Amino acid sequence: MQRFLFKKIEVWVIAILAVLFAVGTVAFGIVVRNEALGKSSFGPIGRIAYQIASIPQTIRMLTRPDPMMAEEGGMRFEGRDGWSFTGDPVAIPGYLALSRYDGDARRHVVELVDLSDFSTVFTWRPDAEKLYEGLPPGVNYGAGTITNERFRLIHPLIFPNGDILVKDHGTALVRMDACGGRVWATTEIFDHSTELGPDGHMWIGGPNRTPSVRVGDPKFTDDSLIEVSTDGEVLSYHSSAGHLIDNGYSFLVGGMANIPDNDPIHLNDVQPVQSDGPWWKKGDLFVSIRHKSTVYLYRPSTQEVVWLKSGPWLFQHDVDVLDDNRIAIFNNNLNRAQLPGRPDTLSNLMIYDFRTDTVTEHFADAVQGTGMRTPSEGLAEYLPSGHVIAEEENYGRLLVFAPDGSLAAEYVNGGEDGKAYRMGWSRYIPQAEGDRIRASLAGVSCGGD
Repeated sequence: MQRFLFKKIEVWVIAILAVLFAVGTVAFGIVVRNEALGKSSFGPIGRIAYQIASIPQTIRMLTRPDPMMAEEGGMRFEGRDGWSFTGDPVAIPGYLALSRYDGDARRHVVELVDLSDFSTVFTWRPDAEKLYEGLPPGVNYGAGTITNERFRLIHPLIFPNGDILVKDHGTALVRMDACGGRVWATTEIFDHSTELGPDGHMWIGGPNRTPSVRVGDPKFTDDSLIEVSTDGEVLSYHSSAGHLIDNGYSFLVGGMANIPDNDPIHLNDVQPVQSDGPWWKKGDLFVSIRHKSTVYLYRPSTQEVVWLKSGPWLFQHDVDVLDDNRIAIFNNNLNRAQLPGRPDTLSNLMIYDFRTDTVTEHFADAVQGTGMRTPSEGLAEYLPSGHVIAEEENYGRLLVFAPDGSLAAEYVNGGEDGKAYRMGWSRYIPQAEGDRIRASLAGVSCGGD
């Protein structure tokens, strides 16, 4: 054995092995990339190569702290679970698609909650492993292969017949029926919010698939505003980097320092405008780009950026149109990577008024009194009744503010272990729409569920 281990090897043998290794590495990379793009040209070999390439990612996933647990080890609301109320529960018109990770079942669920009495009407339990079987591998923000235990259902959209749109950050879209069957699926990758436009088409963020951006770095992430039909057909792409450059905002794409930045935009919300107003047109899109703390108004029909404002919000999410003159913005108020000395900074609700070009805080005292904070993700829903529902995604808590600004209700996504688990961008559903969904689900039986 010693003679074998220390045997002299000719230099030419080493050179040939080095060349073969280099060629093999390139070939392996080509096969993995082909599989990652969903082309599957190499059949079983491609799938095996992709699994081998995912081993380091899988090891990291298994050894890091539980990513489904809320911040601070899920202990900020230790022992608390479910709904609690300030005084007697107040009936609110409408429903809530409560999207949450179930720490006891170790999988994500969506519950249809009747806000008149806060009862759960129906629960969707997606089997992500089955739903995504055979689809292109999802990036899933570093989680590797899709598993039920590590899958979150982000901003679920419920269709009138009880079907639900399923996706995590960086996965294909899947339309699932009430009992978990796959209706259709895309091969494109999407993430963040899902919103319906006035024509019934969905608007969702995702990677760009069109060569419209003049950026030399192949690693550059160009987020797109993607229009999708409710049948899963991709109707149009609008490169956020492309239309920002074309409208004179190259500095937002290229950055303000001579350092590489492959994710300078980070689009996290596309909010369609439902009707004409003095400041916008029906079909316009309000867009939130986190990494520039910027919100802008984009007109797809002309590819114009009609209005743009950076700050005072910081790493914001979720833009909502309140009326003909005002928009609301969920302000995370923290860039943890750049401001690590501010771990307890509170999030807040901001309103921008186009008439006066002013920004104000909504329910400032009440929000501060709850200690609301979520460094990333999060959203707020402004209800016709005057209530506001705000989700602290990172901490697994949902807050309901009354029209007078007082805290009316609170939901903590706690488990039997006393810890809180993450949420999934819950959605308010108006009364009439929720009633239709509820009627569709009334006769559904899913084998004992």
